[in-house]
Amino acid sequence: MNRQLASLCLQAYSGIPDADVYQTISQVCYGLPFSDGRALIFRGTDDIIDWFMNISGKKIDHAWGEVHRGFDMAWELLRKVIPDPDPATPLYLAGHSLGGALATMAAAYYYSRNPIRRVVTFGSPRAGNAAFRDAYALRLGDRTARYVNQKDPVPFAPPLLIGYRHVTASKWFDGTAWHDGVSCWRFLQMSVSGFIKDHDMQRYVEAMDFS
Repeated sequence: MNRQLASLCLQAYSGIPDADVYQTISQVCYGLPFSDGRALIFRGTDDIIDWFMNISGKKIDHAWGEVHRGFDMAWELLRKVIPDPDPATPLYLAGHSLGGALATMAAAYYYSRNPIRRVVTFGSPRAGNAAFRDAYALRLGDRTARYVNQKDPVPFAPPLLIGYRHVTASKWFDGTAWHDGVSCWRFLQMSVSGFIKDHDMQRYVEAMDFS
């Protein structure tokens, strides 16, 4: 199932055939039937580094803690154009890059509205603070998979030093195998060359063949 969602996240950059498209000026989400429910696939952005440079790390209040102001703003705009699913419809949420942060925000929103079957993110930045992480993990931690490919820099932003935390531990690919969490020793041994390419969704899809 996670491989299927990875493939859909890759397709989101060119368009998912026969999917409904929900779009704002800068964000895109695809909705389509999936398994026993409906998938919402949040497209990432090709200029994620520039996006971070132009959005401050300021946090704002959220029902579960504090979240990144830019992610919350992007989600709220997108939420207004996504039709409310039938409350009985199970949801599968996935996204790459910024789309991963939006999938996380969407999971928190839909948690009290729909059954959440699965949340899967690839190269997602940190969405909120420790309180948000704890509230999310309590409710959705066992239904969430967070994938990180090698030295992808995006999951390391926004910084820990200004209070951001990931909602779950990662599944980390070191180039040959997947591990529970990042091996600091193996990470430091890896070459820094090509680290931006490690963020490419195509690389994540290829890495899923090792899972």
